[in-house]
Amino acid sequence: MTVAIPEPAPTPVMDGLAAQLHNQRAGTIDLTDRQVAYLLGELRQDRVRVHQGNSYLEGWDVRRTLTRIFGFGGWELTTTELKCIREYSVPSGTDKKKFRWWASYRAQVRLTVYAPDGRKIAHFEDGSAGESANQPSHGDCHDMAMKTALTGALKRCAVNLGDQLGLSLYRNGDTEPVVLGSLPHVKDRTTTEVAEGPGVAEEPADMSEVGGTQEAQEEERPADQPPAAVATPAPDPAAPPAPEITPEEWAKKFTAALPDADLDKLGVMQADLSERLKAKWIAVPVARNLMTELNRRRGEAKKAAQAGGAGDAA
Repeated sequence: MTVAIPEPAPTPVMDGLAAQLHNQRAGTIDLTDRQVAYLLGELRQDRVRVHQGNSYLEGWDVRRTLTRIFGFGGWELTTTELKCIREYSVPSGTDKKKFRWWASYRAQVRLTVYAPDGRKIAHFEDGSAGESANQPSHGDCHDMAMKTALTGALKRCAVNLGDQLGLSLYRNGDTEPVVLGSLPHVKDRTTTEVAEGPGVAEEPADMSEVGGTQEAQEEERPADQPPAAVATPAPDPAAPPAPEITPEEWAKKFTAALPDADLDKLGVMQADLSERLKAKWIAVPVARNLMTELNRRRGEAKKAAQAGGAGDAA
């Protein structure tokens, strides 16, 4: 005969400790290495859906991914507002007792994620509106509109967690990673080990427009001073241009050198591109495109280096 031994009832002291642990804040460094690796992974194309030219993740897929990363009970969704903002109906055909229904809802939610030990890491708040149209059932019409609004708000919150939750899709539906790295999880806390990712230009000012490093932004140069020479072996396109070379020719050589460039060479090329942009030797749109290609190549080189290291370890 098996005798079940009841678990001890919680005491006020135990409850107090649990509450204290729950109220303590964790940080991003409290995520496990496997969680970080998954968050930094590339979004699989087969998870992406397209509707009227817009790429998106389905709501169930976002919930599944949150559970996969943070565990069962490791994330929490709180509805802070759910309101019907419009409702109307029209007669259905000639029967005046039947109607077709329309409804619109606005939802505001808060997504909270927790560390494996239960401490809160962060929360994100966002909202969305959802509509249900031309439904024969009054209740189904409201139900669909509510679910649409709540799911949209959840996805907008989740996108703050990076590419696996759909962040890269905001870049014209691209599944290529845009985060690429997380500085708190780099062992020596240097910027050189994390690729900057695709850049976005708002105003022509400095290398920040095309994804350059913060160090490149902080350097100052007199307007009449030419771009600094970068010592690289010929015919590296990162070397200073000859007097007869044009920015267009240099850009072509830069692009041609990317496929064979390793991580060290890519760093040199990025530094030189930054110098030329700051000296206004090359146009911002051209520099932006070159930086995007450079970062794409950096991601490939980094994956290759990691794969090689794993092969050596095996």
